[in-house]
Amino acid sequence: MGNFNKKSYNLIQIDEKFKIDNDDFELLWFEDFSENTLNKNIWEYELGLIRGIEQQHYVNNFENVFIRKKSDGKGELVLKATDRNKITQYINPRSKNTNDERLVVYNSGSIRTHGKKEFLYGRIEIRAKLPKGKGVFPAFWTLGSDFILDGHINKTQGFKWARCGEIDIMELIGGENGSEKNKEVYQTIHLMANSNPDTYKKLAGTKYAINEDFYDDYHIFGINWHKNEMQWYVDNQIVKTVNYSDDIISQKALNRPQYIQLNLAMGGIWAGEVSYNLGNKSESEYVIDYVLYAQNSKQKLDSENYYKDAPKIKNAKDLILFKGEFDVLSHIKVEEDYDLDFSITDAPQFLQKELNATSKNPITKVELIHNGKIDGLEKIANLPPGEYSLYYTAFPKNVKFDEKGFLNGDYDYKFDRKGVNLTIKG
Repeated sequence: MGNFNKKSYNLIQIDEKFKIDNDDFELLWFEDFSENTLNKNIWEYELGLIRGIEQQHYVNNFENVFIRKKSDGKGELVLKATDRNKITQYINPRSKNTNDERLVVYNSGSIRTHGKKEFLYGRIEIRAKLPKGKGVFPAFWTLGSDFILDGHINKTQGFKWARCGEIDIMELIGGENGSEKNKEVYQTIHLMANSNPDTYKKLAGTKYAINEDFYDDYHIFGINWHKNEMQWYVDNQIVKTVNYSDDIISQKALNRPQYIQLNLAMGGIWAGEVSYNLGNKSESEYVIDYVLYAQNSKQKLDSENYYKDAPKIKNAKDLILFKGEFDVLSHIKVEEDYDLDFSITDAPQFLQKELNATSKNPITKVELIHNGKIDGLEKIANLPPGEYSLYYTAFPKNVKFDEKGFLNGDYDYKFDRKGVNLTIKG
């Protein structure tokens, strides 16, 4: 948060609706990227090839995710797409055996607050300058804090997509120079009742256009999130309101904590194939000036009421073990009515895995290498020295599962998730 002075920052009043709700928003968190590097206590990297038939490989390289100082001395986060070395380019495996084979030709950046910081009701907002060009796909969105990260968390320790809920606050699908696509941003909610894809539904699904490219200047994108209602706004304009007070499925997926995700994708099913002639590479920068979170008194009360009977993991912190040791649980505390489990991935060693791979057999994703109690603690003793990501999850005892082995989404379980670094020394 740097030297930010809460009293000196005036939250923009969007229109009379905000004044009716409550003119007095309390600023709870403000990330102005004032440090020289990304704050790892708040953010973690998403790495590899993640979704769809996109053409970017997410990395933690400084040329793709970095803090840039502005003329006033303050910082801004830059997510930038760059050409991937030709010998490490590869065909997106999800596009093989289709009529739309895509080559992964870019490195890019994606960061999230998963396991570090979560949000429930209030205003979640960024000020950002968006890229342009055919197939650029910047996004500002949230996912349920209980999400199993597409398999990076054991499926018994949370909900799958989109039972966890997904709130797309801003998405842009870039076009060629002069295209109207560079002037349009989208707002959407994705959710499911349970793990059955037939229960998928979408809310909002709207877009908002201005008279210039979103690349030309900084703009504000945000939501004002109430229990059972969502408002999206761009600059000083509310662009969509969705009330889901009569929709039980939406309430289960959305009236629960979410984490923030910021990423710059390239291409995909929706965005189409990227133009290889993007021209000025600075046009492929997604620049975020700040991220903020604020609540009015009603939002704060509804959030506090949710957490009254939710689990809370205590004493989670970065952990160092020596090879042969395996105790990752005894220091963690959680309420008696809840179980505790964990998952371990090799995310911090992802770059090294890539360097040891070839373009014919690329390393495309972080691996879940320990399934918690299912695997048994002793397996940790056999992990080689290195750096790992350790995720703790607390959830109710005697949870029920569906026929696919996922937690039964028909039940409105509450979770807590904490992410820490695990170091194993030789």
